[in-house]
Amino acid sequence: MSYRSPLLASMPLLPAVLSLAAGILAATLFTEHTLLLAAVIAAICLCTVWMKRPLAALSAAFATIGLLTAIAHTPPSVRLTGIETGYIGTATAVDRYNFSQRVVVRLTGSESGEEVLLYVHSSMPVVEPGDTIRFTTVLRPVNGPDSQIPDLRSALRGAEVYRISAIADVTPASITGNSDDFTVSTPRFPSISIRLYRMRIRFVDLIYKSGISAPAAAFLAAVLVGDSSYLSDETRAVFSRTGTAHMLALSGMHVAVIAFLVSLIFFPLRVLGHRKWAMLLTIPMLWFYAALTGMSPSVVRAVIMASVVLTGRIVHRSSSPLNSLCLAALLILLFDPWQLFSAGFQLSFSAVASILMFSSVILPDIRMWSFVRQALGWLVVSVSAVIGTGAISAWYFHQIPLLFIIANIPAAFMLPILMGGELVNVMMTAAGWNSEVLASLVSALYGWLENIGKALADIDGASLTGIYFSPWLLVPYYLALIMAWIALKLKRMVYSIASVMLFVFFGGAYAITESRPVREEAYVVEYPYSTVIVAFDGENCSLLTDAPATQFDRISNVMQQRLSDFSRHRRGGDIRAVNPVIESNMISADSVLWRFGNLTVAPVGLRRNLHSLVIRPRYALVSARYFGSMRQVVDSLQPDTVALAASITYERRMKYARELDSIRRPYRIGLPVRLL
Repeated sequence: MSYRSPLLASMPLLPAVLSLAAGILAATLFTEHTLLLAAVIAAICLCTVWMKRPLAALSAAFATIGLLTAIAHTPPSVRLTGIETGYIGTATAVDRYNFSQRVVVRLTGSESGEEVLLYVHSSMPVVEPGDTIRFTTVLRPVNGPDSQIPDLRSALRGAEVYRISAIADVTPASITGNSDDFTVSTPRFPSISIRLYRMRIRFVDLIYKSGISAPAAAFLAAVLVGDSSYLSDETRAVFSRTGTAHMLALSGMHVAVIAFLVSLIFFPLRVLGHRKWAMLLTIPMLWFYAALTGMSPSVVRAVIMASVVLTGRIVHRSSSPLNSLCLAALLILLFDPWQLFSAGFQLSFSAVASILMFSSVILPDIRMWSFVRQALGWLVVSVSAVIGTGAISAWYFHQIPLLFIIANIPAAFMLPILMGGELVNVMMTAAGWNSEVLASLVSALYGWLENIGKALADIDGASLTGIYFSPWLLVPYYLALIMAWIALKLKRMVYSIASVMLFVFFGGAYAITESRPVREEAYVVEYPYSTVIVAFDGENCSLLTDAPATQFDRISNVMQQRLSDFSRHRRGGDIRAVNPVIESNMISADSVLWRFGNLTVAPVGLRRNLHSLVIRPRYALVSARYFGSMRQVVDSLQPDTVALAASITYERRMKYARELDSIRRPYRIGLPVRLL
């Protein structure tokens, strides 16, 4: 018996999915010859049909479809004039922060169809998806110098997924006083997607009005409707370090809980003998939930698989879970091929595939108590998911949690209770009846879960950090997993040896090719309460800030959590105290002057008095700790430009702007993102 027959027998869609993915990948590698490549593969398809090779013909056909689909979804190019230009567009996605917003804008008019990632350096006016935006700015390429800054890579990493053609910065009229720079208007007749978005926002509002604690509300907004914008950096770090970060991103586990709750709603139909109607009505309810939460790949995958299972039960046909997974991947990639390169798609499908492949062959088929089998089953599922996502997760997030089994055991039992309890609480709140008992219970349960996570995260060695390797090393890792699965299925030693050899090759290649960081770099990161600069010089990574000393520990912790690209230097180099005295060839800093190569910054507010400097600074950074006049700053320091920190209140910022206008001194909001 060969391994090919039993595997493909349960996954007839596997060749189609692999061929489609290969076509999409080929479109990214051969961007200048995609049409020619599609024509060649189409010709191969015709030849294989004539030769009566159905599997080869199917593979070639789907590879051609993948190429053409990728071409159709390629982000259109936008004209980069290098000068300020006025644009009109519609906001399609928004991320809000305390003092700024990130908006994906689909341009209309002469630049119709292009999408721009817009950095709005103000929290006002508030932008929502569907709003019409008029702005004046200079468009920059997505892969320009700013895109190499680690703090911005996460935002730009999905540029192809979201079809981003360019990036830009705007400063609204609330800061500049020029109403033509940035205006926002709400459409009279919003689209269905905008209506669903507003429904999601209203649901989140009900969560916060239900009386539960703020941390519990932020967590439940993430696990119920996928709105993770309220989660703090500390909470994200705790879940990431303990291997429970998957709870914060909607996935099959959350859809399973929703499906169970929906089945309870239709339980009377089952009692009355209309079981098929109960299952038939569950399918559109799950698709409505997927649309409400934004149609993320993990949710769509889970809903497709659930729909296949329910449809099979309705028509009395069995279904293969692995083939249902292939169907979900096929449908998602046909409609949005660039999801192949998104972290959510890769992590979701690798986790479920690993669970389906290994959980059934690892769990011993022996007689045991029911609760023991359930506990072992959950343990096997957790281990299988981590094995399947381990390499991809390490490549994206540069760490591997080691206590994931201990952390996931309470999480598995608490998540359905928290989701179900809060859904009941929200419905009661919407009906005008707040239950303090239920709200207190939900808050207490989440507090217990959070405390367990914090206790585990504080253990030394809770996770391995500083893991960096080439994405091409993912190939031998997952080939090794496939060989291990085949070995377990067929009990063949040759595949076990192949699996071990591939794992050894992966480990050896990682040890040899571990990437090295840049040696000299300085850039500004987004932080709401002060200006924070990462200065990386040689083996040392330092943080410079205009914040008071009481905030130093918090800033260091937050930056170490956010800047995963620099987490490795906690073992090799030294993330030193904020506001250190630095002396090196390219970077030097003290409380009077910060120098980054040829660029100099004079922080205003770190010292009680202003004194003239020997070196004329390029920027005088006026922090929220300074309460003097702008004339004193200009007369004492003679800077080329005054940079008003974004943490300064709106009233003081406008006051300083008027003073600087009166003395004809140029100014800007914040420092340039890249300093060195």
